[in-house]
Amino acid sequence: MKSIDATGNFTHKTALNRSSWRPGHFLARAFLLVLIMLILSINTAYAIPKRMNAIKGTPIIDGKIDEIWSKAETIDVKTKSFTFTTYASPVTAKVKTLWDEDNLYCLAEINDPVLSGTLGHDPWERDSIEFLVDQSMNREEGHHFDEHGGHYRVDALEGTLSGRYEAYELAVRNGTASACSVVTDYGYLVEIAMPWSTLKGKVKPGVMVGFQVAINDDPGKGRRDGIVLWNGEDAWSVAHTWKLGDLRLTDENGLWDIENPDTGDMILLYCLCALAALFIICGQHLFRSRKRVI
Repeated sequence: MKSIDATGNFTHKTALNRSSWRPGHFLARAFLLVLIMLILSINTAYAIPKRMNAIKGTPIIDGKIDEIWSKAETIDVKTKSFTFTTYASPVTAKVKTLWDEDNLYCLAEINDPVLSGTLGHDPWERDSIEFLVDQSMNREEGHHFDEHGGHYRVDALEGTLSGRYEAYELAVRNGTASACSVVTDYGYLVEIAMPWSTLKGKVKPGVMVGFQVAINDDPGKGRRDGIVLWNGEDAWSVAHTWKLGDLRLTDENGLWDIENPDTGDMILLYCLCALAALFIICGQHLFRSRKRVI
C-alpha cells in the first residue's frame, strides 16, 4: 500500500494478510494446548512402576532378623496416600523380600510413633501392614485381582493374619501362610511367608510378579487415619493389579538396577511429543510469515 510521507515522497507499507495466517495461528494454539495436556497425562497413564529384587533365600518366620536377610535389598515405604483420608501419616517402613520354591518372604520394620488398634474393629482400621502379590502381571487398566493374586495383612499388636482374594483364602485354609509381629522401640517388626502354591504360577529366577506394600495408621483415634504406600499414591492399588509395582525373583547374579529403571518407552513418548511440538511451532511460524503487500 502506497502513502505520502511528510517530505512528499511515496513510501510502501506492508500489511499482514490476516485472512491467511489467523486460522493457522488458532489451529497451532489448539494443537499446542492438546499437546501440553497429553504430556501432563503421560506421567499418570504411562507411569513406570517401582521395582525391586527378591533374592533367593529361606528365613525363619519368628520375628527375629536372621542373617540371611542381610543380603536382601531394602525398599522404603513412605509415600503418603490421600485416597481415603486427608491425614499425612508420619509412619514409614523399610521392607525386604526373599523367595524360594515354596514362599515369598517379607521382612518389614515399621516406624510408628503411636501403636494402637481397637479390638473388634475392621482389621484395616488398626495399625497394620499389607502385602499384595499378583502373579498374573495383568496391567490392563481396571483389572482386579483374580486367582493369581493375594492380599495379606498383619496386625501390629496382635500379629494376626487377615486379607482377601483367592490366594490368601486358600493359604489360610490349608495353613501354608504364616506371619508374626513384634513390638519394638521404633514401632513394630513383621515377618510373613506367602505360599506360591495358592498363586497358581511357576517360580524361577527372572519371573516377575506385581507387588505392593501398604501401611494402615491409627494415630490413637480408634480408626485408620493414614495410609502409606510403596508404589504410587493411590490406595486403590489394594484392589487393582495395574497399580502395583514390580518384584523380580532373582539370584545374586541377575539383579535389576532399582534406582535406574528402563525408561525407553517414556523417552520415546517424549521425543514424539517434542517432534510434534516442533512441527506445530514451525507451521505456526510459516503461517505468521505469510504476508502480502497491498
